[in-house]
Amino acid sequence: MKLCALALAGSAVAFAAPMLTLDPKSGPPTSYTVVAGTGFTGGETVDIYFDTTEVATATVRSTGEFSGVDVPISSAAIPGVHTVTAVGSQTKLAAQESFLVRADWKEFSRGPERRGYNPTENVLSVATVQAVEIGQRLTAAQVIRRLWRRERYTPRTATMTSTPSMHPPANSSGVTPDSIWNCRRRPRSPMELCMLARI
Repeated sequence: MKLCALALAGSAVAFAAPMLTLDPKSGPPTSYTVVAGTGFTGGETVDIYFDTTEVATATVRSTGEFSGVDVPISSAAIPGVHTVTAVGSQTKLAAQESFLVRADWKEFSRGPERRGYNPTENVLSVATVQAVEIGQRLTAAQVIRRLWRRERYTPRTATMTSTPSMHPPANSSGVTPDSIWNCRRRPRSPMELCMLARI
């Protein structure tokens, strides 16, 4: 009885469905996700695909697992759900997991410099922007007024960076020139807003 139970348990392990895990499960184009898999055949080479393009290979351990495989996210991958697939080169055992491509900004105009440039943008370009319909036309004055109303600044406090050795020596008040420049605060006038936003 015990032998039968052990045999059945061994069969369950041997024939467990292959599975993938991704870390992280989302990110922008040109980033990476680390892939790990279980339930494959030991010693076999696994081909790993991002959508339909082979991007990496891995050798399965005797336990049926592989891990630590860096899978690049294509620079042409448009925002949305994509797939990462692992296929055994001999047994053709396969597993698939979803990866969410996203190129959203974490703060207004992308960063404190207010440059508004997104290096991972791959949908809008000089070639495609002509197809975008204009919803509203604004004058420069209207843009400034809207920015003035919507912009939110934290209190005027200086925050040192994690690499103080790269900054000039602190002044008499103990604050470096760079940290003064990086202070974020509410602008005193629309004109100053233009200067901070580099309009």
